[in-house]
Amino acid sequence: MKHNKQQSENQKYNKTITLKPLLNPKSTSFDLCYLTYNGKLTHIVEHFNKLKAPAAYEIVSTSFDDAKRNALQMCAFLNFANIFLYLLTYDNQQATPLIDEHYDNNIQSTWHMLAYKGHTKLLALLLNHIRYTLKMSTIETIDNIKKSSG
Repeated sequence: MKHNKQQSENQKYNKTITLKPLLNPKSTSFDLCYLTYNGKLTHIVEHFNKLKAPAAYEIVSTSFDDAKRNALQMCAFLNFANIFLYLLTYDNQQATPLIDEHYDNNIQSTWHMLAYKGHTKLLALLLNHIRYTLKMSTIETIDNIKKSSG
């Protein structure tokens, strides 16, 4: 009986986090969520190469599916490391705040998606990226201090 109760709780949790297929595949506008869900990295890169960097970041930070998940959360859930890394590092690491500060309708962040699915390689990639970003900002701060002290 205890096993059945736990199983029903797991099923309830699975329903809240499962991604459903996105509709409107014949849309003429650029739909980052649809392309991410279907793993279309080439189409994403082609479109971003046509844009300037701030416009591309605007697309990443404002594109959501019905459950208010962004493209980085979809990549984390589906284990799309190439798209995840591309969106994370495009335009000098501006997408990093989307990892920590964005929550979907179920109050789950990208960290929740990674932990729930157990994608340890993608988690290691994200942690290495954060470590690199911190290292570069520390070096920049030290260089500024050296320049200001003469």
